[in-house]
Amino acid sequence: MHARVAAFEGDISRIDDLIGMIRERMSTGEEIPGAKRFLMLLDREGGSTLGITFFDSEDSIRAAEPIFDKMGDEVPEELRGRRTSVETYEVVIDDIAAAAGAARVSALAGSPDDIDKGIAFIQRHDRPGGVGSEWLAGNSHPRRPRDGKDEDDHVLGERGAASRQ
Repeated sequence: MHARVAAFEGDISRIDDLIGMIRERMSTGEEIPGAKRFLMLLDREGGSTLGITFFDSEDSIRAAEPIFDKMGDEVPEELRGRRTSVETYEVVIDDIAAAAGAARVSALAGSPDDIDKGIAFIQRHDRPGGVGSEWLAGNSHPRRPRDGKDEDDHVLGERGAASRQ
């Protein structure tokens, strides 16, 4: 599975109008070809949103780009905000807790060669309530956690970050 992540920022005073517009489009069956799932994340205090659309492949994402471009033309920037980035990712973990009601999004940086080390670390520290949840943070490149207590210094930074991404 792959995800297309579009980031937006700006005045969100009309964000509820945008949410209503998106919900209306979804209820009419207007779909993005190849899309399997859609998430919209909102930071009301920071004035930013993320639109995350899931697809079976990167080819499916590329095929859907004209639809995303059309949507960008149809929804005024003063309603949706300024698009600051569009990136694609391979989905390597998709775990949803039964009572999940909020999410923390961490951007991972570093060499893709280190992903297996990071996943192995998460698996070693897996326990009820989260997949290594108090260990996962925003970097996948070699770095010792801030408290310096963990021997797995190839893994991700600070304590206290959630892992359900």
